[in-house]
Amino acid sequence: MLSFFSFVQKTNAQSDSTIVKLDTITIKGNSYLLLGDKTIFIKSDTSLIIPDTINYLTGKSKAEVFYEKLRSGFYKRKLTKQIFDLVFSIPPSNLKLDSVSAIESEDPYLNYTNKIIGDITVRKLDVFGTSVNDTTRQPKSFAQKAINNLHVNSRGRVIFNNLLIKKGDRLSPMTVADNERLIRELPFIKDARIHIIERTASDTVDLLVITRDVWSLTPGLDFDGISDFAVSLNEKNLFGLGHELNNVFAFDSNFDPSFGYEGTYRIPNIKGTFISSEFNFAELYPRKGFTFSIGRNFITPDIIYAGGLQLGKQKIKEFRRINDDSTAILPAYEFNRQYLWFGRSFRLGFRNKTFEERSRLTIASSIENRQFNLRPVVGKDTNQFYHDRVLSLFSIGFSNRKYYKDRLIFGYGRTEDIPYGQLYELIFGFENGEFSNRKYAGIRIAKGGLIEKIGYFYGSLGAGSFFNGSEMEQGTIKLEGSFFSNLFNVDSYKFRQFIAVNYSKGINRFSDEFIDINNGNGIRGLSSTLLRGTEKLSLNFETVAFAPFQPLGFQIAIFGFADVGLVANGNSSLFSNDAYQGFGLGVRVRNDNLTFKAFQLRFAFYPLVPNNISQTDLDLTGNQSVQFRDFEIKEPTIIPFN
Repeated sequence: MLSFFSFVQKTNAQSDSTIVKLDTITIKGNSYLLLGDKTIFIKSDTSLIIPDTINYLTGKSKAEVFYEKLRSGFYKRKLTKQIFDLVFSIPPSNLKLDSVSAIESEDPYLNYTNKIIGDITVRKLDVFGTSVNDTTRQPKSFAQKAINNLHVNSRGRVIFNNLLIKKGDRLSPMTVADNERLIRELPFIKDARIHIIERTASDTVDLLVITRDVWSLTPGLDFDGISDFAVSLNEKNLFGLGHELNNVFAFDSNFDPSFGYEGTYRIPNIKGTFISSEFNFAELYPRKGFTFSIGRNFITPDIIYAGGLQLGKQKIKEFRRINDDSTAILPAYEFNRQYLWFGRSFRLGFRNKTFEERSRLTIASSIENRQFNLRPVVGKDTNQFYHDRVLSLFSIGFSNRKYYKDRLIFGYGRTEDIPYGQLYELIFGFENGEFSNRKYAGIRIAKGGLIEKIGYFYGSLGAGSFFNGSEMEQGTIKLEGSFFSNLFNVDSYKFRQFIAVNYSKGINRFSDEFIDINNGNGIRGLSSTLLRGTEKLSLNFETVAFAPFQPLGFQIAIFGFADVGLVANGNSSLFSNDAYQGFGLGVRVRNDNLTFKAFQLRFAFYPLVPNNISQTDLDLTGNQSVQFRDFEIKEPTIIPFN
């Protein structure tokens, strides 16, 4: 089935375009042809003459010209043609990657508001050599086709189970946009599109859902030597059912037993209810035990009820760094935990229809019971972490959230859904503790949005504390802000600027509770026990350049960064302490067709370091994917101290 192409004819105004080669494509009957913004149903077999190379730009960048010449050279022989198709994946020039042209998620569906939904068809694309933006693209090389044949695509009913819409419904642009986003968020899906198919002289429209899988089987190795290593094998789409099975096999001769295993099995969206369940079992240092959870969140504003249940039993053998040169193994502890929460959302009657459709008032409650079976000696003011407790929390909150679509932010070419909106939440409750009873009160505020021609801003405030009588205990004040710019071009490279600021302060925290500016908490690559306290401030700057070429389908991002952090304990002012800094360069490599983390090679220099540790750091790691901060209200929780 042919699904998408745009025909561009050469005119005098396009004299600098590449000469268009024509190709003949046969479209089978009962197929859909997506031609620009129009969708046409092809009833019988049809042959069309179309451009072999689709050109959307009147001029080409230096990189595009270079790779066109390179491709022409490689395509002269069959063997070198196969090598080129396997090794190089050049981003199509028709992709609009500038945030200024980013679109509201619901915009493509506004003209079909309240139309009756007819037939819904799902088309699944192969992992390699295809694109949801141009589904005429097919795997070219033998290697691509062979690897695709080894992959089990998501089953059709798995995609249908993730649909919020059904035949006979009135089309809501917001609901269709939410549904496209939810499918894209599935861990085994790289990208998804929902297209509207008009029927002639009818109030009914059909839907075409196009999905593209990722390669879901991911091996891993964490090797610190022959006596200390771990092997992982993770499957994000078991038998095409959408189930996840993650396995870790570990060996460490320093511990008894030396061999260990951890496994997690997750079933998302059971029977189309958007209820997910997960079971985890671990018997490897430092943890032994199991957890089971089931529940769902307010994944869209149309979800009325949400909740969850968690059960678990854990035995932990912790170790803690005393200083930069030594660690101490703490006494083992064992506990049982039961957790339950439930929430209800309500639509509010605003005059603005769009605001009313995306706004919800949510009330929720939770209860957590944690009882220790094994622990060190405890007292009213000793080892408070190990106290038995029952914590009950309640929340009332307001949220308004929408999304727009863009690329090359935290992803490496896939469509990304950026949330914008606002959240206001009050949290209150009480704790029945082993030695005392306490009340809790907190507040959470967040707001984010796109400022045209500048970029995206996000800010949040969280503050909360327990109250033991009139005394505050374990209080937290937390401020976060982030910004990323629109894309801007320098020659054929695309750049973004990222800025983040984080401030946290603890109020009457327990003696063994700390926050730090180590590594991901402040200054990347720098780690010391001296960089911890009860108050911290960190500033992070990063400039990222996305390369215009993709060897072996891997997107390359070159980045430079500058980090600044301050930390203090309760006995000194934050700004009276040294400001630690880190400066560096690095490169990240990621293939969005795979579920692997991005590989990151980073070099950093630190002008000031504590305790005579190294002033430089060369690090090769798997870079964890960064998630957008959404404005979804979930279960009530205390404000974290981190």
